[in-house]
Amino acid sequence: MQITSSAQPKQHWKVPVAALALFTLASGITACSTASNGETKEYKVPSSLCGTPVSGELLSPFLPPGGSVSSKTDGAAAAGIKRCEITVDEKPALTATTEWREKGERPSDVALDHQRMDMTDHESTGTYLFSGTGAVGRVDGCKNPAFKGDLFTVVETHVDSDDKAAMKKLITAYTEATRNTDNCGAR
Repeated sequence: MQITSSAQPKQHWKVPVAALALFTLASGITACSTASNGETKEYKVPSSLCGTPVSGELLSPFLPPGGSVSSKTDGAAAAGIKRCEITVDEKPALTATTEWREKGERPSDVALDHQRMDMTDHESTGTYLFSGTGAVGRVDGCKNPAFKGDLFTVVETHVDSDDKAAMKKLITAYTEATRNTDNCGAR
């Protein structure tokens, strides 16, 4: 430890502190935005799926490297389907959907209607069905006067992935967040 008198200015700290701050900032950006193959995500990972809050940490494994990210919502409320498409560098990266289906349908029934679901290598809990590239969740307890069935959430990624555990976490978080939206209606 260096002892200095109060008469000496503490100039020796300015450069190391600035350098440390710059290094920390650069390390944080690199650590958060470098994919496992060395390519970088030059964009900030979203913290929602078109307004439905979902942690960026849960979304990140399913978004590719690239320069920019954007999202858009489509679908008609009257049809009971709301789709959120996330693109990276203007190419489809991830789609999240909420859809009202007939009462009694199972997640496997819904999954069969979505091309990115790998039905040959999936797991199911009854409420959730998930593979590395897609998942379906049933949002229990939702009521909507316009629809008499059940609300489901669907996530499909265009990134090659076999991380079923990460997909299970994502569909669980998206389904729980959807339960707290107006789409779920009176609970």
